[in-house]
Amino acid sequence: MSTATEAATPARQNSLPVFASLVVLVVTGLADWFTGYRFNFYIFYFIPIAFASWYTGKISTYAITVSAAVSWFLCDLFTNPLHPEFVLSLWNILVTVASFMVLAFALSEFRKEYIKEQELNAKLIEAMTHIKQLRELLPICASCKKIRNDNGYWEQVETYFQENSDIAFTHSFCPECVRKLYPEVTDTKFP
Repeated sequence: MSTATEAATPARQNSLPVFASLVVLVVTGLADWFTGYRFNFYIFYFIPIAFASWYTGKISTYAITVSAAVSWFLCDLFTNPLHPEFVLSLWNILVTVASFMVLAFALSEFRKEYIKEQELNAKLIEAMTHIKQLRELLPICASCKKIRNDNGYWEQVETYFQENSDIAFTHSFCPECVRKLYPEVTDTKFP
């Protein structure tokens, strides 16, 4: 069973996601090549970029992104009989690279936030389990009122709750204890 921390580390050691991204890129490029300039395959280049962004590291993602832009540019250059001017071709490739990079960066950041959310949810579940444990039966001594902790040791009520919750204690005397401990102060009326 994998933890959120293991899931936070993209498969950098495993080359399978990089290879899969390259295969999808090659298939997309070939489909773009064989269908010609009349069919616009621009959006299908997002698939290998998205896959690489989610499952690989930054360097692999940006390498796939640049490869996708070059592939798109070459297909457009060699299949389109109506070649635009060089400046327009340069503009097209720059816009393509920029849009692919924005997609790669956005998906990488989204994945980081998604992993953080998973880790926070795991911590929340752990905290809720701990709170639930505090709601259940609590072994307390009938004489001295010490509480038995999870390790089987007996500790003061204050110590137990300070260690297992966010409760802070203040001390005072109830009216019965004041009468019992300080009978000379019985002139004061207590409710």
